[in-house]
Amino acid sequence: MNRVISLFIIIAFIAVTPLYVSAQGDAGCKTDKCHSNMGTMKFIHGPVGAGICTICHAPVEGKKHQFTFTAEKEELCFNCHDSKRDMMLEDFLHTPVADGNCVGCHDPHQSDHRFTLKGDAADLCYTCHKIEDFNKEFVHGPVGAGDCNVCHNPHASANEMQLLSPKKELCFNCHKEQADMMNKRHVHPPVAEDCTECHNPHSNTDEFLLGASGEKLCYECHDNIAAYVGAKYQHDPVENGKCQDCHNVHASENPMMFLKPQEALCFSCHSEMG
Repeated sequence: MNRVISLFIIIAFIAVTPLYVSAQGDAGCKTDKCHSNMGTMKFIHGPVGAGICTICHAPVEGKKHQFTFTAEKEELCFNCHDSKRDMMLEDFLHTPVADGNCVGCHDPHQSDHRFTLKGDAADLCYTCHKIEDFNKEFVHGPVGAGDCNVCHNPHASANEMQLLSPKKELCFNCHKEQADMMNKRHVHPPVAEDCTECHNPHSNTDEFLLGASGEKLCYECHDNIAAYVGAKYQHDPVENGKCQDCHNVHASENPMMFLKPQEALCFSCHSEMG
């Protein structure tokens, strides 16, 4: 019986020894003189926390302190993060993802930011995306909160710009009070197509993130009405650039998106004719 127990101990020791040696070897990467700060930040990559550097770094035989990666680019990350591999099949990939450059956003060792990101929220995005496009006078709520991921998947998506939903649906995820307008009889074509035809989704110099102020925005499409600007006789709302005095800018149950049936609309100002 004692011989069986002894044999079991020997076999177990032989099996565990390579793991022990590997762990000991990796632990030697962190010394007072070399990589001393490794594992000191708030968020630590798993292999670093476990002290097993050779999961990613393979020593070059016969050469001291020289290493190669155990796989190339994104394949190195997918060795562990295999559940993320399918994102490479999506139609729209974030540029760092498409380039296999996971470390463009994630520190492979440690970070003070969640997911070992190299920056905090939007600050990281601004290392590539010009901040001037996002800090104009009027700022979209998610942008102001520094939460780009409310609208965009940071890795990949079936929708362009890595949007979380198709454009027509995405805005209504937050602007639920506006969703019902899509069921009205007459919908403004830009609304039916894409809200960003009129509204900048990030920031702009005009209220409501509009691409231009007042009637100027309308005239970008309705140039037939713009042709009357400066005419000697103009309807007051046209002369004053108040298109919304007669039209709902999004949708209506009335033709031409009038606020009321046509005769009622006219008589609301021209009461003496009513």
